[in-house]
Amino acid sequence: MGEVIGMSLTAGILGTRTVMETRLYADVPSVEIVPPGGRDLEDVHQAYVAMAASGTVTEAHRAVFAAVSKKLLNESGVEAIMLGGTDLALAFNERDTDFPLIDCAGIHADAIANLATTGDCRDVGTPPRRGPLAAEIPGRSD
Repeated sequence: MGEVIGMSLTAGILGTRTVMETRLYADVPSVEIVPPGGRDLEDVHQAYVAMAASGTVTEAHRAVFAAVSKKLLNESGVEAIMLGGTDLALAFNERDTDFPLIDCAGIHADAIANLATTGDCRDVGTPPRRGPLAAEIPGRSD
């Protein structure tokens, strides 16, 4: 997590209503979490739950996640989108995502693997990602 967490970053979050409303990730150092608002939050929640229940992602799900992500990036001033649910990795891949993503499930998996092999889960290095790493955001000097 070092490169992302070591800088000040504003990140939008996608996930279930609980993850987005309770700001489950609000204690991440140096990261301000911005959830979608109003109807966007409900649309993301509904698409996420449907995707997780079926185990597959549809183009309609992808369209909701992409539209809300773009809105957060363009209207709320976020610099990256945090995937706050394990199933969201199904909806994004580096070939079709043109904005920075933070894959929380990948970060957790790396921390678990690091803990199992070294006994330390704090320093897991560069976080897994889809699209550009947050440190690669154009115009950032961190």
